Amino acid sequence: MELAKVNAYYQVTLPKSVRRRAKVRKGSYVKVDYRDGAIFIRPVTLATEKRELRSLRQAAEKKFAEVWKDEDDTVWESYL
Repeated sequence: MELAKVNAYYQVTLPKSVRRRAKVRKGSYVKVDYRDGAIFIRPVTLATEKRELRSLRQAAEKKFAEVWKDEDDTVWESYL
């Protein structure tokens, strides 16, 4: 485990050994999460993010179609 310091702007420099193992370079994107008292930083690619967002959108569209199908159109028209 490496030690890193948070600077005045709340930025952290990833140690070189960690950057190499995670294949993080200048301009790379990372996801940051806080769970159970720990901060997690995980490298991601834009392609991965797009796939995740696409699957979320598809699930939302499917759920919306299910709800719409179960409702009377006059009820939904009143909200439009």
